[in-house]
Amino acid sequence: MEILQTKNLDHLGLVTGIFKKFGIIDFVNKKLGFSDQEKVKPGEVLAALCMNGLGFASRPLSLTPQFFETKALDVLFDQKIEASDLNRHRLGRVLDAIHDYGCELLYTEIAAHVCDQLDLCQRFTSIDTTSFSA
Repeated sequence: MEILQTKNLDHLGLVTGIFKKFGIIDFVNKKLGFSDQEKVKPGEVLAALCMNGLGFASRPLSLTPQFFETKALDVLFDQKIEASDLNRHRLGRVLDAIHDYGCELLYTEIAAHVCDQLDLCQRFTSIDTTSFSA
């Protein structure tokens, strides 16, 4: 008899779907760069951090592997990732890379990338993505 195991997707399938549809994971990988020896690429770490923030927000980042233990990572990511691969060391290295690249710059470039794919008018642009005025 084969033993089956169930894992949850919850709302995380929607988050991953958006990341995949707009190519955000590959976009971040290109911007931040990565080594072929890294099991989890920066774009996947960023997606995992967004998922973690939507479901485990009040817990320290060091507990991220615990959050993903019950999730269907094989469905959420294109490659084989274990919950333990999303450890504090990997998260910290990617967060450092984002900081070195520029947090606001990366966010702005991701937003512009998505706007391009949605064919939204970008006639008016601003590097300040923290405020909105009409």
